[in-house]
Amino acid sequence: MYYSRPELNPNSSDQPGTIIFLISGEENSAVSGEAEAAAESIRGDGFASYVLRVSPESFSPRGLFPGPSSVPGEGKARPPLILSDNQRLLDIVLSAGIPAAGLIPASYAEGSSSSPDSGSGGIPSAGGDEQALLRAPFLVSEPGEVYPDDFVKIWQRQMGFPWTVFETERLAAREAVPSDAGTLMEICSDRETARMLPAAAAEYSGPRNESAMRLAQYIENVYPVLGCGYWSICLKESGEMIGWAGLSLEKGDAELGYVIHPSYRRRGFGLEACRAIVDYAVHALGFASVIAEIPPDNIPSLKLIRRLGFVPAGDSYSSGTRMRSTLLRFVSTASLCSPPNSPSSVHFSSLSDVIFKDSV
Repeated sequence: MYYSRPELNPNSSDQPGTIIFLISGEENSAVSGEAEAAAESIRGDGFASYVLRVSPESFSPRGLFPGPSSVPGEGKARPPLILSDNQRLLDIVLSAGIPAAGLIPASYAEGSSSSPDSGSGGIPSAGGDEQALLRAPFLVSEPGEVYPDDFVKIWQRQMGFPWTVFETERLAAREAVPSDAGTLMEICSDRETARMLPAAAAEYSGPRNESAMRLAQYIENVYPVLGCGYWSICLKESGEMIGWAGLSLEKGDAELGYVIHPSYRRRGFGLEACRAIVDYAVHALGFASVIAEIPPDNIPSLKLIRRLGFVPAGDSYSSGTRMRSTLLRFVSTASLCSPPNSPSSVHFSSLSDVIFKDSV
């Protein structure tokens, strides 16, 4: 694949040190074995992880936070990530300010209409009782098949940390933070960007306070809802932001686009970032189709996408008026659509229609 998942560090202040599975009451055969296997796998990645079987009536979150996930030398403690199969336990944990996710049997994630324990609908709690679909910021099934960094992302979202989405040889794609507004303004105020990517230029090339406000709204409203979007493209070694690229879902389809800071163009960063984004869209997000548009006079981007295997598919329309732009479709190669080397519960198509957004 053309991207790698971000590096894990249980001692980092922006990652949980401990991941705990709270199984309610008596042993729940639907999730207990899955939780035990997941905890063992998580420990293999350096995180503390274990399974606790508790009664919702007598459970208290004291002792979980502050807990063993304190950061050495900082004198602070990070809350763990809790996964539970019981709504009352989830409510107790979440009300204490501890990040949590619902744990559901694999059969329910696959659309089962009945409980393997009780013989009827609903997601079972321990002892065969049933309850409505668990209410939690995230729901997890088959935890043993979940990538460790996805557990980290669940914790980070609830703790307010930006996600590092993926890394390449030279770059890291992460969610934007408010301090990116200045660099984003520099990128979008460039004449070439304004000509080729007018929408981004209109959003982020105005007064600094307005651009910062728009970026803050984007961070608040897009990432938590969609789980993807446009990301800050940074140099992996220094962390310096050099681009703005990713996926937009505004038109109902996934649109792929990119723009690189003028000082870093023509060094292959656009190709490296976009190849990884296409790969990530197929393998990690499971998109079957991605669309985008490129003006015919955007020669650098046309050359770039041809290197990725894009072929023309016709003209498109914008704001109700016909515009001269080339719609390009990409049919995934075997290398892009081959399954990841490590386990994943994400299913994806072997054929992906991908298009490129007007970009520089």
